[in-house]
Amino acid sequence: MNENVNGNKEYVKELQNAGDYLTIRGIRGGAIGSIFFGMLAIFMGYNSIDNDPLNIVLLFLGFFLIVEGFYVVASPSVGGLILEGIALCSVGIWNIIISIMNLFYSGGYSGLSIFFLLGCLQSYWGIKSFVRYTRYSKRDIHKPPDELLKKVKKLVNSTIKADPNKEPDVMIFNVSGILSPEIWKSKLIDDIALFVAQNKSTVIFATKNDVSFVGNGKNSSLKQVPVSISIGQHNFKGVMPAESYARYESWKYNSMNPSLMTNTDDKIDYCPMCGIRIQETSNFCWECGANLLMVNNYL
Repeated sequence: MNENVNGNKEYVKELQNAGDYLTIRGIRGGAIGSIFFGMLAIFMGYNSIDNDPLNIVLLFLGFFLIVEGFYVVASPSVGGLILEGIALCSVGIWNIIISIMNLFYSGGYSGLSIFFLLGCLQSYWGIKSFVRYTRYSKRDIHKPPDELLKKVKKLVNSTIKADPNKEPDVMIFNVSGILSPEIWKSKLIDDIALFVAQNKSTVIFATKNDVSFVGNGKNSSLKQVPVSISIGQHNFKGVMPAESYARYESWKYNSMNPSLMTNTDDKIDYCPMCGIRIQETSNFCWECGANLLMVNNYL
């Protein structure tokens, strides 16, 4: 990677493209699930069509899920989000309708089954797929160089697994959601930061100038800070540990805690872990992921 582009927006665009490419490839996991549930729907529809001809719909749903699944696995793309949304909404609406019909035919004695709730969740996830499509369809996502893709993938995975209590350049926060809060983690890298949703549904790279966390007061009993979050064009409401918020402020305003700073009398021009040359001012090795802040701490 170019070692002299910290904070450069063109470089961030390259990183963001690689992150988006990984995100789109990640829809293969849902497609594999579609194949499994498609086969299950065909099996159930075939064995119950004699009891209720309406179950023929299950056969059509099953075939659609299988075709959609194999297509997305073979060729994941932004358009695959549309197919994913249609598949989830179709199955969700089916489960909702069948649950209501069973309630009606039982005279209300059976109550709404668990499949009604499942159908609502599936419809919600389907709508989220459509929303994600509108976001990614506006971007020119293309395959990045293999080396860049490999390193961004490694960085994303290491950030997801990172323990903020042990790594001073990682912070964690929860983003408010309709159903439940979504966990995010961030890697603070010089003038660039990586933000990743825990389920990897969203990966964002941003320069320091494009990131803003505004604290809205502090809950002293829980040591949590409600925050208004702005990352580029993304805006969230959430909450984060007071320690992570202080870490953000140190990174944002260049006031790193002395205990986390490197000894400026002994500048590093190579990574002591993998040997690759780095900027003297760099706090993070792009090659192996080493945290250079922890190499020459003050004694």
